[in-house]
Amino acid sequence: MKILIYRWNSYNQNDIESAFKDAGCVCDIFNEKISNYENDPSFCEKLYTILKNGKYDFCFSINFFPLISGACHDTDTLYVSWNCDAPLLAMYHRNVFFDTNIIFEFDYNNLIEFKNVNFSYAIDDDDENQVTVFPVTTAEY
Repeated sequence: MKILIYRWNSYNQNDIESAFKDAGCVCDIFNEKISNYENDPSFCEKLYTILKNGKYDFCFSINFFPLISGACHDTDTLYVSWNCDAPLLAMYHRNVFFDTNIIFEFDYNNLIEFKNVNFSYAIDDDDENQVTVFPVTTAEY
């Protein structure tokens, strides 16, 4: 499996990268700094080019980034994010609704909130031995 990992200043970044590599994944790192979390054409252009040329199985980041979600959506690349920070304001961006996203949300209050809106699914991992996927009905955004 080939993964593009967005690296930023996250406390658990190295452990996650090591886990992917230990599982046999090929990991490329994208560590461009985001200058504006709402609109950064330079960041998006660089990421778009890498995604288009890299043929990745998915792009991964710790925490959800709307700009990464948009570039992945535009290149039809799966975007997997693992939210460790809470509350994460980026989760209120319209890009969370792209069908190319898989968002792991481990804040129970956020999980319930998103379960009650038009997410196609929400994931609960309260029990370390079991992951529960809740189907959610579609509503107007």
